[in-house]
Amino acid sequence: MKGKDSSEAKGYAFVSFRTKELASKAIKELNNTEFKGRKVKCSTSQVNHRLFIGNVPRNWCEEDMKKAVNKIGPGVISIELLKVCGLEYFQQMCLHMGNR
Repeated sequence: MKGKDSSEAKGYAFVSFRTKELASKAIKELNNTEFKGRKVKCSTSQVNHRLFIGNVPRNWCEEDMKKAVNKIGPGVISIELLKVCGLEYFQQMCLHMGNR
């Protein structure tokens, strides 16, 4: 997500998964891991198939996040890059594929 008066990202985002299981898998796979020199923080949001990713590099665009998340597995249906990243998958199975 970008600042109201700035084009600089805020450092967080939301990722929506198709299923709750996929979101859980992504959390297990990504939470407290180091990515490009920064420790990633992940947690579920109110919607159970969305993933919260914190400490996203400030210079990242949506395409950078998409490439990183697609390495985990399929199923992302939307990304809200706020410098914490939110991914949404179309089904939970896709999230679980990312936790391998």
